Amino acid sequence: MAPRGLTAVPAQPEATGPRPAILVLPGGGYARQADHEAEPVAEWLASLGIHAFVLRYRVAPHRHPAPLEDAKEAMLHIRSRQHGLAVDPDRVGVLGFSAGGHLAAT
Repeated sequence: MAPRGLTAVPAQPEATGPRPAILVLPGGGYARQADHEAEPVAEWLASLGIHAFVLRYRVAPHRHPAPLEDAKEAMLHIRSRQHGLAVDPDRVGVLGFSAGGHLAAT
């Protein structure tokens, strides 16, 4: 079962064999989620042949460590390959914007 708030955007076109994956963390100052930094970014990555996963992590009124727990759970899920996509577990990265960048670095 996928973690709460995690949406997969499969690589296009369908590729044979394991593909790299990116966890996308939109910004928003830990108060909201910036929509333009979420699914549009994931769709662009998918067009490059990279599986993308958008995480809508917990924001206010939640505080640290809730967003970090969400990101860790999402990364473990992506590497586990339980989502059904052919992901190379050694080629998983994270891309964050603003607060999502802070979360990615954490």
